Amino acid sequence: LLACLDHACGMVGGQLPARSNPSWLVLFNTRILSQPADPQAVRVISELQNHANFAQAAPLLQLSLSDPRGVVVARRSFPPSAYLAIGQPSTIAAGGSEKVILDLAAPGKSAVGFELKVVAARSQINP
Repeated sequence: LLACLDHACGMVGGQLPARSNPSWLVLFNTRILSQPADPQAVRVISELQNHANFAQAAPLLQLSLSDPRGVVVARRSFPPSAYLAIGQPSTIAAGGSEKVILDLAAPGKSAVGFELKVVAARSQINP
């Protein structure tokens, strides 16, 4: 059905909106590394895997930093342009993965834990 709709839209000069389901985008192998050349900076590295059977636009990512009690002390969202390398595609192929790199100022001694997750506005979720 989707192929028929896509073909029909193409015949009248239209295009179906890109499919998106951020719940099928999974981060793995996430780690924070110190920057030996700059003690005031850290690098967050992860892999972003698309488990969907269709290509998806790279999502918004959210990084939360927490103190020793687990209380969030900082939170920031990053668009794809902040974590994908220049020239890296902004679409993740079906079953594909892309490397995520975030270079940040060191968070200070109060932040000892972190969480990196995929986030999206409700309007971006179309199964």
